[in-house]
Amino acid sequence: MDQPHALVVASPGLGHLIPALELGNRLSSVLNIHVTILAITSGSSSLTETEMIHAAAARGTCEIMEVPSVDIDHLVEPDATVVTKIVTMMRAMKSAVRDAVKSMKQKPTVMIVDFFGTSLLSITDVGVTAKYVYIPSHAWFLALIVYLPVLDKVVEGEYVDIKEPMKIPGCKPVGPKELLDTMLDRSDQQYRECVQSGLEIPMSDGVLVNTWEELQGKTLAALREDMDLNRVMKVPVYPIGPIVRTNVLIEKPNCIFEWLDKQRENSVVYVCLGSGGTLSLEQTMELAWGLELSGQSFLWVLRRPVSYLGGNSKDDDQVSACLPEGFLDRTRGVGLVVTEWAPQVEILSHGSIGGFLSHCGWSSVLESLTKGVPIVAWPLYAEQWMNATLLTEEIGVAIRTSDLPSKKVIGREEVAYLVKKIVVEEDKEGRKIKAKAEEVRVSSERAWTHEPSNNKIMDQPHALLVASPGLGHLIPILELGNRLSSVLNIHVTILAVTSGSSSPTETEAIRAAAARTACEIRELPSVDIDNLVEPDATVATKIVVKMRAMKSRVRDAVESMKRKPTVMIVDFFGTGLMSVADDVGLTAKYVYDPSHAWFLAVMVYLPVLDTVVEGEYVDIKEPLKIPGCKPVGRKELMETMLDRSDQQYKECVRVGLEVPMSDGVLVNTWEELQGNTLAAFREDGELNRIMKVPVYPIGPIVRTSEHVEKLNSIFEWLDKQGERSVVYVCLGSGGTLTFEQTVELAWDLELSGQRFVWVLRRPASYLGVSSSDDDQVITSLPEGFLDRTCGVGLVVTQWAPQVEILSHRSIGGFLSHCGWSSVLESLTKGVPIVAWPLYAEQWMNATLLTEEIGVAVRTSELPSEKVIGREEVASLVRKIVAEEDEEGQKIRTKAEEVRVSSERAWSQGGSSYNSLFEWAKRCYLVS
Repeated sequence: MDQPHALVVASPGLGHLIPALELGNRLSSVLNIHVTILAITSGSSSLTETEMIHAAAARGTCEIMEVPSVDIDHLVEPDATVVTKIVTMMRAMKSAVRDAVKSMKQKPTVMIVDFFGTSLLSITDVGVTAKYVYIPSHAWFLALIVYLPVLDKVVEGEYVDIKEPMKIPGCKPVGPKELLDTMLDRSDQQYRECVQSGLEIPMSDGVLVNTWEELQGKTLAALREDMDLNRVMKVPVYPIGPIVRTNVLIEKPNCIFEWLDKQRENSVVYVCLGSGGTLSLEQTMELAWGLELSGQSFLWVLRRPVSYLGGNSKDDDQVSACLPEGFLDRTRGVGLVVTEWAPQVEILSHGSIGGFLSHCGWSSVLESLTKGVPIVAWPLYAEQWMNATLLTEEIGVAIRTSDLPSKKVIGREEVAYLVKKIVVEEDKEGRKIKAKAEEVRVSSERAWTHEPSNNKIMDQPHALLVASPGLGHLIPILELGNRLSSVLNIHVTILAVTSGSSSPTETEAIRAAAARTACEIRELPSVDIDNLVEPDATVATKIVVKMRAMKSRVRDAVESMKRKPTVMIVDFFGTGLMSVADDVGLTAKYVYDPSHAWFLAVMVYLPVLDTVVEGEYVDIKEPLKIPGCKPVGRKELMETMLDRSDQQYKECVRVGLEVPMSDGVLVNTWEELQGNTLAAFREDGELNRIMKVPVYPIGPIVRTSEHVEKLNSIFEWLDKQGERSVVYVCLGSGGTLTFEQTVELAWDLELSGQRFVWVLRRPASYLGVSSSDDDQVITSLPEGFLDRTCGVGLVVTQWAPQVEILSHRSIGGFLSHCGWSSVLESLTKGVPIVAWPLYAEQWMNATLLTEEIGVAVRTSELPSEKVIGREEVASLVRKIVAEEDEEGQKIRTKAEEVRVSSERAWSQGGSSYNSLFEWAKRCYLVS
C-alpha cells in the first residue's frame, strides 16, 4: 500500500486513450509505481476503444477504471465540433472524477490529465498533492497553446487573414499553413476552449511532453528560459518522449509481412493517413496514379474515401472500386493495398520500409522517427499542418506537399516526385533526409537510456535550499528556488526551518509558496536553544545558534528523502549546516548571499579585521580598508560590528570563516552593478587568500508581481497621478520610527509639496520602546495632516504590494530603509531612492547606492541615531522627484541605466544568466 500511486485521466476517444495507456505503462515499468488509468468513455464508445480498454486491463501493467461520461447535449450546440464536445464533457466530469478518486482504496498522490482535461486540475479535495498535464504532442504545440491567450489579446481579426507570420517564442513563425484547426475561426466555441486550456495548463505543477531534448532543444530551452514564455508558463516542462506504442505479437503468416519479407531493404513506401484520414474520391485516384507512376514498391492502407469533400460514401464494401481501373492488376507484385486495420508499429519496424507517406499525427510521426523512417508529409487536420512544418523545416526528416492536401487535390506527378525523393537512393536531398532520420532514431534511443536525456522524472537534478527562520530569510530562498527551478529545469526542495513561535504571516507565506511554486517545500520545526544563548541575545545570535543546533534534524530530513539532492544551498545564518552535506554524501554545498557583493566582501574579510584591528570599530579614526569596496567608516558598519564583545559579533566572524569552506557563493547582484567588487573576488590577492571559492553573481532575483485587485484603493489613487510624480515611502516590515521622527517625516512630506504614498508603521514611543496602541497609528501624525494633504498624499496603514507599487508609472522615487530586497525591487523598476537606513547592513547599502552606484541621495545623519528634520527630508524628496533639480536628473538617469542593465543581466546570454549556468554546470545540475 506504500507504493507511490499516480492517476492518469484519459479523455474519451481512442486517440486520447492510447497515449494515456502508453504513458501509464512507461510510468509503471520505469518508475515501479502503481498507476490507475481513469478512462472516460462515451455512450457511443467504439468497439475498438472497448477492446483496447479490456486488453490493457488484461495486461495488468496499470489498473483501468472506466467512468461513463455524462450527457452534455444541453451544454453544446448540435453542430459543435468534436474538440468542443470533449472539452465540455471533461469539464462536466468533475464530480464523477472526484467520486471515482474518493472511492479508491489506495489514494493517488499525483494526477495527470491530458490537454482536453485541464479543467480537472481545479479538483482540490481528493488528497492529490501534485497535478500535471501530459501533452502527447510536441514542444511547439505546447508553446503555441500556452502562448495562445497572449495572441488572443494582441492579434486583431482572424489568424487566417494575417499577412505576417505570428512569432511564438521558441518556434518558427506561425503562418496560415501552420495554424491549428481550432484557430481557424475565433468565433467558434472550440477556439475559446483552446484559449481556456492555454490558461489552465500553467496552473498545473508541470507539463510532461512527448518529445526529447535532442529533437526539440531550442523550443524546450525557450520554455525554460524565454522571458515572454516564462511570464505565462512558470511551471517546469519535462520532455519524456519518445513514448510510442510497443510492438504487439503478430502471427507471422499475416499477408502483409509475407509480402514485406519479399521486398528489398528500404525499398517500400508505407502509405497510411491515420484512422481518421479519409480523402476525396478524386484525391484517392490521384494518389493511386502517383504511386503507380513513381515505380516504387508501396504498402497502402486504404480508407473508405469520401464521395465529395465532406460527404461520406455509403459503400463500405467497395473501397477498391475508388481506385483507377486496372490499378491492382498493373501494380501486382509492386504494391499491396490493405483495407483492414494494419499493425503500424510493426510495419514501420520492418527492414523493407524506406519511407512513410503520413498525415503527420504526432503518434505516427514518433512511430516513424523511432524507426529511422523518413516521411512524406501529407497533413489533413488538427495540428498536423504545424507538425509538417516542424518535420520539414526544423528537424529535417521529411518533405511535404506544395499545398495543403486538405484544401487542394495533390496531383499524381507531385506524389510520384515526393515518393521517389524519399525512397530512391540516388536523390541527393533524399539521402540527406534519410541520414537525418537515422540520426533522430539514434537520439530517440539515447533519450531513454539511463544516461541523458529523458528519464528525467526521477533522474532530474535535485537541489536542496535551507531557509533560516523568519520571513526575511524565507522569501529570498523561495525566490532563489523559483529561479533555479524555472531556468535550470531542476527539482528544488526548500527546507523551511520554523521557530515554535512562527508568525501567522510566516506560516501563511510557506503555505502560499507551496501552492504557487514548482519547488517542493518542507517545514522543519526548530529545536529549543534557550540553554545555548543569553536571555537578552539578539535575534541574529538566536538564528545562527538555532541553525547550528539543527544539524541532526536537517541530516534526518535529507536522509528521509526518496530523491536525494546532490547540492545543498544555505544562507548566511545556516553556514553551520554545511557539514551535513558531507555527512549525507552530497556532491556540493553553496552559500546564497541575498545581499550584495560589498556585504559578502566585508563578511569574508571580517576574520582578518578581527585579528588586526584593536579596540571597537566604532572608535576607529581611519575608515577600514576592505578589498573591492570603498573604505568602511563609522556610517557603513554593520550592526553586528558595533560591539565586539557581543555574541552576535563572534557569530558573524565565525560565519566569515565558514563561507570560504563552501564550494562557492551565489550573490544577488550582477556584473554591471558591482563590477569592481566582483573583480576583486576574482583577482585581488588579499581576498583570494581567504576566499578561494568562486563567486557567482546571479541577480537581480526579486519578488515577482502578484495579482493585485485593481479596485485596491492604492492603485485607484495612483492611476490619477502624473507620471513619475509620486514618492513612495516605506521602511520595511520591521522599520519603525520614533513618535518624534514620524511627526517630522509627516511635516517634511507636506513641506516638499510632492505627491506621496506612505506605508505607515506603528511608531515607537521612544527610541527602542514600542507603542502599545496598535489601533492608533494615524494619531501619530500632526493634527490636520490628512486633511491638508488630501488629494496630494495617501497614507496606508496595512500591508501594501510593494513590487506592484514600484512598477506603477506614477512612482518617481522611493524613500526606503535600504534593505537589499527593497533596493533591488526599486532598481529593477528604474526608481531612484532616498536612503533612510535603520539597522543591519542598511547603512552600508546606503553608501553603496549613493557613492558607488549613484542612484540615491541620503540623509546627513543616520536616522537610527538622530531625528532627521523636516527641511532636510523635504529637500531630499524634491531632489529625487522634481524635474528641475540637476543632481536629481543625473540620479534619475543613472537609475534608468541600472534598470536596463538589470534586464540585460537576465536576458539569454546576459552576465547573470551565464553565471547561473556556469555554476549549474560546475555542480552537475545541467550538462
